[in-house]
Amino acid sequence: MNYEAYSGSRKGAVATFDSNGGNDVDQASLLIAMLRYLNYPAKYVNGTIFISADQALKLTSAKDLNTAGTILASSGKKVLSIVSGGKIEGFQMDQTWVEAYVPYTDYRGAGNAAGDYRWIPLDTSIKGYNQVETIYDDIEKYGISESDYVNGMSSSQLNALYEKLSAYEKEHEGEEAYLNSRQIISESTAYLPLSLQYVVKSIDGEYDKIKERDSDTITFTIDGQNIAKLKPYEMYGKRLILEYVPATDSRLNVSNHAGYANDFIKRAY
Repeated sequence: MNYEAYSGSRKGAVATFDSNGGNDVDQASLLIAMLRYLNYPAKYVNGTIFISADQALKLTSAKDLNTAGTILASSGKKVLSIVSGGKIEGFQMDQTWVEAYVPYTDYRGAGNAAGDYRWIPLDTSIKGYNQVETIYDDIEKYGISESDYVNGMSSSQLNALYEKLSAYEKEHEGEEAYLNSRQIISESTAYLPLSLQYVVKSIDGEYDKIKERDSDTITFTIDGQNIAKLKPYEMYGKRLILEYVPATDSRLNVSNHAGYANDFIKRAY
């Protein structure tokens, strides 16, 4: 799941999974949903953490620490640069992560599910990225540019483009092609780690569901009157229908005469 810089809960578990990305809160929601589906108790934990300069650079793919700090702060979270000897050592910021209640002695994600239970902290949002050449960078070597796909092309141009793409495909057969220049550095472990990948400075709270103040909301207003207030993840994948009754017979006749326009006005997506 790609890290995205924004504050609070915006996508929820399902949209985070579908879009393959989210911030710390939404990635926590997805992880908790998966754990609870497997009957493991899980909870949100919020607090203040410290990430090293190296972690900040890898997470943001920034070229320098000042830029990394700007990217982290753009999320709307509290971010504080920690400076020592005139050099940025890392960043202190708000963070939400997960704790899962699992058999600890022998299990921790592998082996027999036995032994005393323990709350294990987990966070999928803080990770590293590699910068890789994308297919768009590579195919430019063959005289193919993005404008070839945007602008109208004649049949001769299409044939020339096809020959270029065929040459590219033949030379790179069997190789991985990247569409995104930021690629997550994958890590694999046999057991759940006993500690987080960063330093926890303080814990502000633990809770079983997202708090109202931490959720984005969308308010629908007509003629100055609020008719609905919903969270984005409550509407995700659903059709929102707005029905109305015309105030007068003349307006009803106009609506009926409009036909398809009436149908369009009655439904908003």
